[in-house]
Amino acid sequence: MPQVPARPIGNNVSLATRAVSGVYLATIVVVPTLMSREALNQEILKATVLVSLVLALVALRLFRTLTTGFYWRGNRHVAWIAGAFATALLVTSIFSSQPWVAFTGAPIRGIGAVTYLACLTLMCGIQNDYRKRSVEPLLSAFLMSHLIVAGYALVQAYGADPFNWVDKMAFSVPISSTLLNPNFSAAFIAITLPLILRHQFNRSVGVATRVACGAASPASMAAISFMDSFQAQLAALVALVVPLIWVMQHSGRRRLEASVMVAPVVATVSLFPFLLADSRPTILPSGDMDPVRFTGYGTLIVMTAMIGLCGWTLLCTRYQDGWTEESKVVEADRGSRPLRSVTIFGAVVALIGATVAVWPRISEQLASGLAHRQEMWQVGLDILQKNLIVGTGLETYFFHFSRLRPVEHAVLYEGLLSDNVHSVPISMLSGGGLLLGSAYFAILVIVGIYGVRALRQSCGSEQVMIGGVLAGWIAYQLQSTVSIDVVGLAFTQWILAGILLARGATGDLNKVPLSWIRAGSVGRLATTGRLSHQRRKGQSPIRQWLLMGTIAVALVVILGPISRPLRADLSYRDAQEDYIVGDIRASYDHMQSVVSLDSRNGQYRETLGKIFLEARDIPSALYEFEAGAQLRPGYALAERLAARINSDTGDIDRAVYWYEKALDSEPYGPFGLNQAAEFLATIGETDRMNERLAEYEKLNLEILNPVIADTYEALGDHDNAARVRGNRD
Repeated sequence: MPQVPARPIGNNVSLATRAVSGVYLATIVVVPTLMSREALNQEILKATVLVSLVLALVALRLFRTLTTGFYWRGNRHVAWIAGAFATALLVTSIFSSQPWVAFTGAPIRGIGAVTYLACLTLMCGIQNDYRKRSVEPLLSAFLMSHLIVAGYALVQAYGADPFNWVDKMAFSVPISSTLLNPNFSAAFIAITLPLILRHQFNRSVGVATRVACGAASPASMAAISFMDSFQAQLAALVALVVPLIWVMQHSGRRRLEASVMVAPVVATVSLFPFLLADSRPTILPSGDMDPVRFTGYGTLIVMTAMIGLCGWTLLCTRYQDGWTEESKVVEADRGSRPLRSVTIFGAVVALIGATVAVWPRISEQLASGLAHRQEMWQVGLDILQKNLIVGTGLETYFFHFSRLRPVEHAVLYEGLLSDNVHSVPISMLSGGGLLLGSAYFAILVIVGIYGVRALRQSCGSEQVMIGGVLAGWIAYQLQSTVSIDVVGLAFTQWILAGILLARGATGDLNKVPLSWIRAGSVGRLATTGRLSHQRRKGQSPIRQWLLMGTIAVALVVILGPISRPLRADLSYRDAQEDYIVGDIRASYDHMQSVVSLDSRNGQYRETLGKIFLEARDIPSALYEFEAGAQLRPGYALAERLAARINSDTGDIDRAVYWYEKALDSEPYGPFGLNQAAEFLATIGETDRMNERLAEYEKLNLEILNPVIADTYEALGDHDNAARVRGNRD
């Protein structure tokens, strides 16, 4: 019987490897740039796409492993820490009071445990797959994403966007680009900006590429400036590490010349936010956008910088051609120490001068940016203190915020709720306790260590490349301390970390054969690309097709539950549109589909309750309202809604129960206290509220006294109301 040729096996392995690379590239480009008018929750859309692509990646790598008969075992320190992080994600989700929310993050932004497991898979996969391969395709994909995000931001800034995305945004802003939030889009540009700067003076790339990057840097900084994101402006400064590394690669007079060459780039990154401060798009009183003018002052600055840096980069490129290795050696021996001292002294003086000049604006931005974040961070730390080991679960912050926030914030901003602590490190601690927080910090430490090692062990253009990746990774850490880990940003640090590990943690990568494959066959495949006769018999094309079919079927089956939150969101949009135009029947049909897809989402159940209320089906409406309130514990508005419906239907005991729940969720909100007091006064049970108000008086808080007095008024207790107001006076 003729033997089955080995060539198809090798071709399939090669095809799987190319497909794996394609999935990596697609992830980098699609996740931050994908937008859809059909989706209400764009973050759920991005999270679903990310997890689906990673599942495809896992399937392809599994097929390749089973076909070749071996897999690569990476650095053991990284493997142990990655395993600890994955275990912590699962354990904290299981012990959460809301495990489904903690695991999927579906009701909020989709950045639950499953999304972080996908990101972890990306990091470990890149570490192994690119250990001996060029990472330039990955970096080129980041450049493409950078240009799309920055370019679309500029299109919006100049009022040329044909689409209206305001209804998809968390708040109305003039521009927001593809991440639908100016802070997030600007942060993505800042994180990937080092990858632009690394090419500007990189002699290993073509002149056209260097000149194009010279024009791209001021355009990118203009996009950041137009979005008025102070955190991104600070993160963008980390990109200056790249020209610094390039300058330090030279010595003697060449170092001074290199410093002069990078000076315009440093000035652009540092000064553009201040030069363009008065040229941002604004919202007019009518609600329309007042875009940046094509003939305005800001446009003139941007165009001048782009043209100037193009010419400067071209001039520097031609000048660098005269730098020979011999001249570098000669210059290295002459006066390098004095020149180095002069360079460092000049840089320090310039930094101090710039800081003094712009400090008023920096101080203003810091005060504005931290206006509410301090309260959010304090709530996150309080959650950690009360749930020290395993936290409350990722994406559950919303259910604790109103109950734990400071009294002053509740009184002044009762309706201003937050579903995120606005700090990724604190989010890890509050959501996962010390178990998840310590594992996350361990990953940051080991990636940082191997990133610095890779930087020190490299030289030339490779060192500049690693410096750019490391700078982008650091920029994410800086931005993440004051912002949210949305999917479009969170995945970037894990891919950049994988690149750093691929270059810095290569000491103990081992090829591990599968137990049912002979070592000799594996070794022969690795060295010759061919399989032994026995191996060829074991892996016939028919068996390979069966293997691929089995993996494909398993992938499709898994994608079903993974895509349920997204499919529910798409149907929810249709239901909302029908509800707005008054087609209650069609809205009801859509909501039935929505709830069947995602019955754990409290907002969906509340919307279905409103539809039943429109149809005068009070018992069904009440059931859905209570289900929605139970699925969103700590959300006082939903609990008061359930209380009011019970009150209207005559179930006083149940109404009291829900008003008590609402007061526990929002103890100091003036509106909630007044509404509960009015209800208790009508049923003659004011003792409950009197006891609560007596405890509030003991706090002796000036800002709370008017709220206490108004609540006494709602109870009909005018004497106590006058007393509290008199004490205040």
